[in-house]
Amino acid sequence: MLVLLHLLAGTASAATGLQTDRSRLFTATALDQALVPDANALDLPGSFTIETWVKPGDVDNESTILEKRQSYALALRHGGLLQFQLVSPSTGTTGIWFDTGLVIPSGQWTHITFVKAGTTVRVDRKST
Repeated sequence: MLVLLHLLAGTASAATGLQTDRSRLFTATALDQALVPDANALDLPGSFTIETWVKPGDVDNESTILEKRQSYALALRHGGLLQFQLVSPSTGTTGIWFDTGLVIPSGQWTHITFVKAGTTVRVDRKST
């Protein structure tokens, strides 16, 4: 899967595997990842927006698009089904994956927007 990642300046200073413009193109090798040290800037507030571009070459396998452990994640499941996870210690929600009902096509660039506003979550996709 190809994923284009762009990190904010504050979070990218100590990251490994990024270009000088703080972006990274992933090409789906076994260990292809960018590791970003934990930072307060990555702790999302009650409302947030995460955007990314993906181009999966194979949607028959499960792939994590992005993740902050014990906090949030976006992933593709079998068949390209897009799912998200939010961990909320205050409500006891841990480790539950939510199905978005969206399918990401293989071999095509798709823009994904993951928005949380208060208690509402919306995930959108736009393919090119």
